[in-house]
Amino acid sequence: MQKNIRIFIIVWNIFSFTPIFADSIDFEVLDNQNSIATSIANYTNELTAQNVRSSKVIERQQKIVSYYNRVHILKTFKNKDFTVDCIPFIEQPSLIDNPELGQKLLIEFNNINSKNSLQKSGHLFAFNAAEQCPENSVGIIRPTDVIVNSESSLKIALTENNLLELNSNSDSTAGYSWQVGVTPENKIIYLNQDHGEAYFKGPQSQAVASDNQDDHSLDQFWLLYTGENKTRYSVEFGILASKYFTTLPATSIFIYASVDNYSDKSCYNLGCSGFIQFPSTPVLGVPLTNKGADYIFKVKHVKNKQEQSGFYLTLEAKEPTVSLFNKHSVTLGFYPESIYPKGMLPNTFSAGAEVYATAPENGTVLYGNYVWPVDGYYRKKQIGMFSQNKNIFPFYSRHELIPLGLVWKFGQKE
Repeated sequence: MQKNIRIFIIVWNIFSFTPIFADSIDFEVLDNQNSIATSIANYTNELTAQNVRSSKVIERQQKIVSYYNRVHILKTFKNKDFTVDCIPFIEQPSLIDNPELGQKLLIEFNNINSKNSLQKSGHLFAFNAAEQCPENSVGIIRPTDVIVNSESSLKIALTENNLLELNSNSDSTAGYSWQVGVTPENKIIYLNQDHGEAYFKGPQSQAVASDNQDDHSLDQFWLLYTGENKTRYSVEFGILASKYFTTLPATSIFIYASVDNYSDKSCYNLGCSGFIQFPSTPVLGVPLTNKGADYIFKVKHVKNKQEQSGFYLTLEAKEPTVSLFNKHSVTLGFYPESIYPKGMLPNTFSAGAEVYATAPENGTVLYGNYVWPVDGYYRKKQIGMFSQNKNIFPFYSRHELIPLGLVWKFGQKE
């Protein structure tokens, strides 16, 4: 059956009990298998109708079509900017080929997050999987043309070599820019640890212009392993503005893992197998509805039973506009150790801001408020600015009262 629903989003000030902001989002809901099958057929036909020449993009298309022809979608929610499919936990990309492991993990992790924390965290987004998706399911955003067909939507490693290299195409102005913690000698700071957190205080004002489909602006942490010949393997988690997941530019939470030195098997969110997402957790890539909140991105390396050992990601949010004490936390899932080459598990931590722009000063905005920067590094530290294409952004630092401590102001003038 096909029907339409309107989801209302209201954030209240608990002191005056007045709404801080209110919004509503209209969804077309598909919960009949015939209508879902028709929707998927239309989607995959449109996806493969794109005129592309790259073998990598064609392979990416084929993998997505293969997955959507196999997965049993329980419910679909469509609006003008994105589509969310609710799928069985055991059929997410990392588990669909191993249903026995999926069933085992479902039993182990079904209650890792409380229902209350799932619902509260879900209200930060334009779609709340904890309230809209069936029990024991995961919500995934349907890949857009941009993320599937664009070569430029892939990430590259943050390395000294990449910071200094010229663009391979001499007549192109596209390139990366970073603002990260550095030593007085301008060396990037890495903490030698396999855990950490990055606290980005609101407002979340990263932005890309609507006509720059390849651009992104983000704040994140990098948990990295550097091997021979500067090969990099990573766990990455943060907040991103882009058109990668939605029709119009939007700000969302993202995850990323480099499991092959930022090559074809590395991807955002659930775009390829790797990350195991827990039931009813927020849908990665769905727009945030409260960009005024503080977001804290945490990673912890858990050494447990073999299939449960890995890098667990927790999203914590504070909404100071609602209450200084309004805080909620949810563990999204984990990257298993097994997806990385043997002996090459990520083990150094850093955080900062990153922009990919097709041209300098083209409307893509670097922005972030990094609280307690590189916590645990007690030597002299400062913000370093690096750019491949002279796309330079301002920055400064200052001490603030809420939360108390040093804040690095990325992309901002004092």
